Amino acid sequence: MLSDSKDALKMARTLAANLVPKPGYCGISDDARARFLQAWSSVEAEAEFEYVRGHVGHPLNEAADELANLARLAAKLPQHLVEDQLWRRVDAVRADFRGVDG
Repeated sequence: MLSDSKDALKMARTLAANLVPKPGYCGISDDARARFLQAWSSVEAEAEFEYVRGHVGHPLNEAADELANLARLAAKLPQHLVEDQLWRRVDAVRADFRGVDG
């Protein structure tokens, strides 16, 4: 798993190691922690956490930033206005990166 956030990686490593973070650490809510743990428990492959510098052209990081920006925009607008566009872009990013880095 790649991230340009050292705090996010620290949190993911903490949770993946079955450790309990300090309450409010890095702003993670109980709900977000529970969702991560639920998703993590379903992972059957070996996973590694890797830091990548943001905004330096790493293709997967740039794609993640674009999708995050689209999701933020979509959250501000009625779902019916943005859902098709968002999913088209998600599918395009998937197609662009199918097979990249594993």
